[in-house]
Amino acid sequence: MPNDSGKWAIAGGTLTMTTPTRMDAFPLPLDPAGMDGRDSLGRPTRMVQMPVPPKDASPESVQKAAALVASQQGAYVVVQGKEGACRGFVAASGSGNVLLTKASFIVDYPGVTFQSLNHAAVTTGSISVAIGRDLMEFTMPKPSAQVATLMQDEDKNVAPGDDVMVLGNKDGEATLSPLIGQVLKVEPDQLEVNAPFGADDEGGPVFDLKTGNVIGMAHFVIVDHDEKTGTKYTQHPFERHFAVRTDGLQWQSVDWRSFSAQAAAMKEVKAFTTDLTEVLRALELGTQLPAPTSTTMKNNLRQFQQETSVGTPSTPEQKQTLRFLMQSLKAAAQADVTALKPQLTYDFFQRELAEQQKMRDDLAPEFGKLAAKLE
Repeated sequence: MPNDSGKWAIAGGTLTMTTPTRMDAFPLPLDPAGMDGRDSLGRPTRMVQMPVPPKDASPESVQKAAALVASQQGAYVVVQGKEGACRGFVAASGSGNVLLTKASFIVDYPGVTFQSLNHAAVTTGSISVAIGRDLMEFTMPKPSAQVATLMQDEDKNVAPGDDVMVLGNKDGEATLSPLIGQVLKVEPDQLEVNAPFGADDEGGPVFDLKTGNVIGMAHFVIVDHDEKTGTKYTQHPFERHFAVRTDGLQWQSVDWRSFSAQAAAMKEVKAFTTDLTEVLRALELGTQLPAPTSTTMKNNLRQFQQETSVGTPSTPEQKQTLRFLMQSLKAAAQADVTALKPQLTYDFFQRELAEQQKMRDDLAPEFGKLAAKLE
């Protein structure tokens, strides 16, 4: 139903409100919170707002974008892992050139290689990881002929509505394409934009078309669903695009041996969280327990596997065994994160552990409730 400033409509269980500047879609019934917070990488875990589609770029912006595509060919880097790839870029720093990319990708896919668009190897040196942001920096022993310039003081120089461009690079091909859009939101550590970049472009630079300077790293794309349940919120899928801000960065030097050890420890914690979620679901439904992926869960299940492998417990002995299992898992859900916390020295993993702690705080009482039902 239209009014003087916009219109709203209800269809498919969704309230859609459209104004001259944006469109919002809310699943019904309305969720007053709007979002369920963010994870350790800054990604919303639930969203309801539809982004404004990109406006047609001005001829001036199109011209500037084309010039940047030509001038940044040599600064663009393909970060190749064994099971995936992301992007990176070379930027000027006070001490020389550095390569910037997603820290989370390096953690998930250690042993990456760096290549230019023409598939030449890119040599890197020492490593640092950003504090509070999903960025990793590699020094470059050899200067690069083409580098990006990072904008500083983005709070003063970047505003919603500014034209931006992400370098598109589908499937690691040797060509770049301009993906033009606008800034939608400026937050302390990230930007929301509507430049239509995809997963292939994550890790690449986001350029401000007024100055030609980099204001962020293409970070992630989320779609209109609850990441916890996969439930669609709207009839017509849409995407939102986020970038990590690249101004005001603070860094921690990385000792790769200790960093890798902490990454491995966090991988185990996250795998155990997943196992706890799956086992809890199986216990609630009375179905067969899933095969665990974490060593912690394997150890907890080993002595109970025979009694708890199939169906709902029927004998007193089975109920007692399951009660002990759930009490054991309730304790284990807190033990590993508590033990690991003082061992983590990198902010990146400390933020990840804080996220896991919140999830465990939700899971642990559920095991206690199930155990109480068996008494």
